[in-house]
Amino acid sequence: MRALGPADEEQIRLLMRLPPEQRLRTLMELQALWLDTVRDRLRRAYPHLSDYELNV
Repeated sequence: MRALGPADEEQIRLLMRLPPEQRLRTLMELQALWLDTVRDRLRRAYPHLSDYELNV
């Protein structure tokens, strides 16, 4: 795992300023973006897999 850089630390500070419900919403949106990115990479690497198999 890499060390946090100044931009990472600033992002954490910005997130901590948000109210809890906004922070949770933002983190869930980031998680969805990350999962979409992983699925897209898997889809390119394994085009024969179904959507079900990519989501399991």
